[in-house]
Amino acid sequence: LDVLAGAATTLQSTELILLEASLFHLYEDAPDVATVVRRLDELGFVLYDVFGGDRRPLDGALAQVDLAFSRRDGVLRRDQRYGVGGAASAAR
Repeated sequence: LDVLAGAATTLQSTELILLEASLFHLYEDAPDVATVVRRLDELGFVLYDVFGGDRRPLDGALAQVDLAFSRRDGVLRRDQRYGVGGAASAAR
């Protein structure tokens, strides 16, 4: 979150953010994934993709995951269709 706070000017022209987020409090003062999602939402970014990830040796639970966030009104979200020829769902 400190990096995002220090990058306010850069984020104005950013389309995609890739970051690693923790599902557990693995590091002191590190935000969990819910806090990261909320903060990026406040900055105008939404979750775009989920990939990678590490599991805890303790119990095999997903501990960290790599997330991609795109600008809510950016180029990556302009087309809301599911398929190539399909229309956007009215239920959204």
